[in-house]
Amino acid sequence: MKTYASKRWLIIVLLLASAMLVAEVSAISPPTVEWQKTFTYGEAETACAIQTMDGGYALGGTVELQQGTTCYFMKVDSSGNMQWNTTLGDMIGIVSAAVQTNNSEYALTGEHYGAIFLVKLDASGNIILNKTYTGMGDDFASSIFATSDGGYVLAGTMNAWTGAHLPSHPWLIRTDANGNVVWSQTYGTGDLQASTQTDDGGYAFLTTTFMGGVTLAKIAASGQMLWNQTYPHLQYLAGFYSLVQASDGGYAIATSVTINGSSHNGFWLAKTDDLGNMQWNRTYTGPGNDTNNQDLIRTGDEGYAMIGNTNMNSASPYAGGVRIWVQKTDVNGTPQWSQTYGGPNDMGSVIIQTKDGGYVLAGGNGFMYIAKLSSSQTSTFGAYIYVVVVAIVAVIVIMVIAFTIFLKRKRAQKHKEIL
Repeated sequence: MKTYASKRWLIIVLLLASAMLVAEVSAISPPTVEWQKTFTYGEAETACAIQTMDGGYALGGTVELQQGTTCYFMKVDSSGNMQWNTTLGDMIGIVSAAVQTNNSEYALTGEHYGAIFLVKLDASGNIILNKTYTGMGDDFASSIFATSDGGYVLAGTMNAWTGAHLPSHPWLIRTDANGNVVWSQTYGTGDLQASTQTDDGGYAFLTTTFMGGVTLAKIAASGQMLWNQTYPHLQYLAGFYSLVQASDGGYAIATSVTINGSSHNGFWLAKTDDLGNMQWNRTYTGPGNDTNNQDLIRTGDEGYAMIGNTNMNSASPYAGGVRIWVQKTDVNGTPQWSQTYGGPNDMGSVIIQTKDGGYVLAGGNGFMYIAKLSSSQTSTFGAYIYVVVVAIVAVIVIMVIAFTIFLKRKRAQKHKEIL
């Protein structure tokens, strides 16, 4: 009986181990397109996108109309149908970032005639607040964050007019709910490339400097700089930089990288600890040429997703043109899936993860483009095959054990008969 019990436990362990291995052999398939829309309201360019509280989406950027170029913002429903759009009057510039507040209002920022602006819209897109903040005359904000007291933080660059030969400065502006300045602070020199709000209520930003290299800085909620780290080797990378806080309190940085002498031929992702010390970095080769990274997000599974564009002119079986490319990784930067989306020249600049676990891609090339993707699916075809094989092996093992027990009992019975 003792031998039978031990073999029975062996079978149970075998089956449990097989169940655990099923997860290892499962593959994650790329999301599929649920719907996609283009809007040709003038010559438009998308710079930002958010999911709204009603499940729809809002896109901001710039649009060139017959009467001139102006800042542009539009709202669509959960299926991508236009609900309203607005231009910000004679504001020549770009809406580069947006946030929705608890009362369904929108706060926008960007650049207008060389100044940083804060514009608030009501739920229908009507302007209810318009403020500008001027530094040296050629200033630009790339991010906006809502604060717990109803105010905002605008992050950008204070820059001198072209030809002034003065250094630029990363610039953060903290306002109250009415756009009045609470504090305003510049930090060293260089152009602010990307920024993020941190879990402790502070902020982090990336700066590129005139002398080369990239600096990651951490700022307290009060505006005080806490620490900064410079990475000289990052000067050899090129393109847009993106920054998010990682699930462990560190930071993830994404940009474009040159591979094998080709220009912007892949994505580059790096991870730091909570003090900015580099932990790892990885390169992902694009399916086409001239691949460039545009945006990075942290996903619900604590991994990362990057969006950019890749030239498919020489890549079969595509018909050519520039395609949107999305690369998804796990928390350690290990690739999970990679896929191109859209048609020729449907360029992507923004990716967001939606409340249902899917994704929205936004961009455009002379038009506003938005696509809704499903959530990524775990393919279990290989796992099913594995389960069948394991089940067959388990049945064989059980039959062998049962036959062995039968023989032992038969021998024991014969032994009793002899005695």
